[in-house]
Amino acid sequence: MIFFKGFKTYSTNVPNKNYSDFDAGIKKKRKYDELFYSWKLNGRSCCYTDRVLEKKGINEISFSADSKKQVLIRRYAVRCCLNLFRYHNLDYDGDGLDDLIIHFPADRDIIVFLLFLSSEADEGELLKHVATKIIKYGEYCD
Repeated sequence: MIFFKGFKTYSTNVPNKNYSDFDAGIKKKRKYDELFYSWKLNGRSCCYTDRVLEKKGINEISFSADSKKQVLIRRYAVRCCLNLFRYHNLDYDGDGLDDLIIHFPADRDIIVFLLFLSSEADEGELLKHVATKIIKYGEYCD
């Protein structure tokens, strides 16, 4: 379990959700490759997308719910790859909507965790980045 400091305290008693219509796959296009995970929760269609635009050197992570889409991370790198970023989705803040923790290696021995909550999102957004946790490899195992 990862603990984030410096923001409102939420319940650590996260209820199990009944996800349906889970799907995952890789789309290979001419200009980009895309890894996607989609699911339904309480009638709401959600999708997490990891898109790599190799020629531009960009990894782009987005989250969509129904017809809204929001880019959460845009990383410019010499070498981009799919599945560098991993995600965990649950309702961490108890508002009935999915929240995300995205983690990725920042260096050989450092993992960065980013917490995005729906209850803190600004108007017109789905999620808001509220906390970051940096852990040396070995303190956390995938």
